[in-house]
Amino acid sequence: MELQITTLDELKAQTRVDFEDDDALLTAYGLAAEEAVTTYCRRSAAELEEENARRGGSGFPFGPHVCVLMLAAHLYRVREPVSSLGQTAVPYTLEYLLKPWVKLC
Repeated sequence: MELQITTLDELKAQTRVDFEDDDALLTAYGLAAEEAVTTYCRRSAAELEEENARRGGSGFPFGPHVCVLMLAAHLYRVREPVSSLGQTAVPYTLEYLLKPWVKLC
């Protein structure tokens, strides 16, 4: 499968990875992040682009695009579902950027 919303170069810039050893892993996390964002929004990548055009934008909307980058980077850095350290969510990060793009019906 290929990335649809972002590119490997963008993912590498987000994670500050400047080597090729983890390209397949970054791509997998990018695909998972793209799927999570489109599932959360209840729209395909193409539908998000169409909605952005309807609102006067062009291409894939910036908010969901940034969410894909942030989520993929998080998955790359935190590779296990639990942590020995107490972690708290940064309020309104992904939800704030994605909420305007969620299809309600």
